[in-house]
Amino acid sequence: MFRKLAPAGLLGCLFACTSAHVPPTKPSDIGLARPPIHEPKASSTKKSERIPPSVPSHTIAKVPDHTVGPLLARSGSGQMAAYLGLLDNGQRRIVGIPLNADGSPRDARLIAPAGTDATMLVFRPLGSGEGGYLAAWTQLTERGEALLVAGVAADATPTEAPVEIAHTTDDVVWVETVATSRGAVTVWAEETRAGDANILAVAVDGSGKPKGVPSHVARGVVGWQAVATPMGVGLGLVSSSPAGPAGKGPSAPPRPSTLSWLKLDAEGRPVGPATLVASASGSIADMDVTRAGRGFVFAWTDRTSLDANVLYAAVDGEGKLHAPKPLTQQTGGASLVAMAGDEHGGAIAWEETTKRSRATRRVHFSRIDAEATTIRPSDTVLELEVGGAPEFVATSGGFALLGRARACAEPASTFDPPCGEAPSMPSWVRFDKNLAAVEDQPIRLEEDHLPAVLAWGLSCAADHCLALAANAEPRVRVSAVDLVTREARFRAPTVPPSAPEAPQLEAMATLVKGPPFAAVAAVRVADTEILATSTSTLEEPVRGGRVHGATVAVRAVVDGGDVVGAPAILSSHAVSVGGVAIAGGGSPEDGAAVAWIARDDGDEEVHVATVDGRGQRRKDVRLTMVKGDASDVAIAWAGGGWIVGWVDVRDGNGEVYAAKVGLGLERLSADERVTNAPGDASDVAVMARPGGVWIAWADPRDSPHDGFADIFVAGLRGKDARTEIPEARVLATAAHSRSPVLAPGEGGGLAIAWIEEAPMDADSTNSGSFGAMVGSVGPDGHLRGEPLRTHGAGQGYPTSVAIERNGSALRTVLARSARDELVIDAFELPAGGAARPLPVFSLDGPPSLDVSMTLDAASLFYIDDADDGGRVRRAKLSFHR
Repeated sequence: MFRKLAPAGLLGCLFACTSAHVPPTKPSDIGLARPPIHEPKASSTKKSERIPPSVPSHTIAKVPDHTVGPLLARSGSGQMAAYLGLLDNGQRRIVGIPLNADGSPRDARLIAPAGTDATMLVFRPLGSGEGGYLAAWTQLTERGEALLVAGVAADATPTEAPVEIAHTTDDVVWVETVATSRGAVTVWAEETRAGDANILAVAVDGSGKPKGVPSHVARGVVGWQAVATPMGVGLGLVSSSPAGPAGKGPSAPPRPSTLSWLKLDAEGRPVGPATLVASASGSIADMDVTRAGRGFVFAWTDRTSLDANVLYAAVDGEGKLHAPKPLTQQTGGASLVAMAGDEHGGAIAWEETTKRSRATRRVHFSRIDAEATTIRPSDTVLELEVGGAPEFVATSGGFALLGRARACAEPASTFDPPCGEAPSMPSWVRFDKNLAAVEDQPIRLEEDHLPAVLAWGLSCAADHCLALAANAEPRVRVSAVDLVTREARFRAPTVPPSAPEAPQLEAMATLVKGPPFAAVAAVRVADTEILATSTSTLEEPVRGGRVHGATVAVRAVVDGGDVVGAPAILSSHAVSVGGVAIAGGGSPEDGAAVAWIARDDGDEEVHVATVDGRGQRRKDVRLTMVKGDASDVAIAWAGGGWIVGWVDVRDGNGEVYAAKVGLGLERLSADERVTNAPGDASDVAVMARPGGVWIAWADPRDSPHDGFADIFVAGLRGKDARTEIPEARVLATAAHSRSPVLAPGEGGGLAIAWIEEAPMDADSTNSGSFGAMVGSVGPDGHLRGEPLRTHGAGQGYPTSVAIERNGSALRTVLARSARDELVIDAFELPAGGAARPLPVFSLDGPPSLDVSMTLDAASLFYIDDADDGGRVRRAKLSFHR
């Protein structure tokens, strides 16, 4: 367990934190075992089918508010639950409840009284072979905090009177007891005022009596975990370097961390010095360690890069250290969930940290071999509901997990809801040795056939598991649940396979992280993607009364998805609403050209820069010099140079202009006016064509006061940016048309997509006027055939669209704003055919986020939110027709 997340600390809130009201409990109720409550059997088959299937369970106690536990432990062939209960007079006591193999309770007994300020309880087996247990708890005193232990026999009677093993002025934040061949070793962490902790240990004999006095085994640690070893106890310990005077506070840089492995013998004494396992430039989080065959495997969440990843390292059976390796890469973020193992091997569970719809978490699994040196990912991915950490343990036949998931009946009866509408409840999932999920049992308690509100304490002997569960209405009733293999009734909550034609997310990575981003554009130059970004403008005056502008930067991204070299900052006083655009040259040696809008002499003007094939600046110029603001810039290659398009208000309203520059950014034409119409044009897009470029824009000329635009296109001559193919309206629509994007078309034409903007209160279930449009424009600039209109793959409406040509098909990606999330949908549209969008992944940003994105070689570059700002990400997609 890492840092302060001690099991007892979490379970201590189990009932105090429930929303259910718990009436006061009589002192006689504390620890009183209750007989199971069974409903009468249904008199007919039809009636019995209406009663949802339940799992065998037995009420073991009704507990009051502020109870710590119950906790479940196995020792030898027996099992016992114990909890720290509160009496009406404010006194506390520890109660033990022996359980039969099926979880049915025997007589509850008092283990020990506890102080009124007792707050933590740990209950574990002793390794004496006599079926005993050890209870450890903390309580506040006038002189600090005390840690006490008491031995417990198999019938819940105390074998030794409580013994105080520690008294400290520090805070005891973690306690663990690990069984050994001679009894157990109790280990705990005392947090100091400096924020780190000291680790202490003491051995206890088979009756729970301490042997000797505690000893310090480690100092100055910030993370810890204990695991049984053949000779005693192994400790995974995380330490971080102390912060200097300038390295404190929330903005301080992360401190380097180390992970070490310290072995203790059965007497709690260190066996040699600690072994360095790994070091990191930042924090090592969520660290865990498990036995795996003859060795031990460590795993942790590494947050030193832009995306968190899970790393692992191993110590094999010969004591040889195997260096850290990544378990996850290019996943868009991952964190460690749990580990489990035994003498046959082990497994690691990790989850995607990218946002999921319906507040779900996707948990992946990897198998560790018996030598603790090889880890292989499995195909199993579970979709669990968010809420509490899943519990994961090894069994003789594989593994088992306790988590919250939808109860999907398979096959479904007449009375079962569809899987998408099935209730969520705690569930027990059984895996085979290869981590295939072979069984699912939703925990609906037999006493009342109602779903458990909570389930915890998963413990397995061979393939027979027990867990504890609770219902909170009308009083907190705790049951022991008997979990064994039964006839399959529900399918495991595995992620369903995608439709054969569904695009797949192959890899995801954050490329840039910083302040919120407004726009991103990318172009491939040889084997490198050149990425241009613009941050959001900060409308706050700085020194001299000026407004700090947006930053335009260029970076090179290699095929593996890594950013190489330092970014080239092209401007720090750009205007984010002007956008950023990039276009490659005629050959890799030409590099690329970037266009943006910046504030100069009180006006917003067009700027252009050239960069080489590694994204480094060559030259930049200010393209426009006249009075009046420019916006909505775009750029495309046009043979011997680039044509830049933009919107300019120099003539009183927003008109579309274009100009050509050469390879050295010398002017090859004057500013050519493309439009002459009422209203302000916007959303310029430019794409190369034989002999020139296509230019498209949104134009509200028919309703200049309302601002409802249609999309127009025109063809410009390559040598001087003059109009060659007259402007034409693509399609007259009632909705506001905006944000056209272009891709090469058939026979010298172009493919075009745009957004038909939906009002805030529009209902996607009954309106066909809004969404994304995808059409084909002929070489004369006129629409060919009916465009495809789509609302996307689900609820809400598309707000952004990106397209690219792939042979005769057109790849299309949509950002769809739903009620509670922002989803990326995608499809590949064959020539003359049809396709339906399918969801690929969700963004972390809110539905209101204006998503700038560009699609190039099946790589989607897009902006998203981050916890402390914004980020630019790359998602590698695979399309299937």
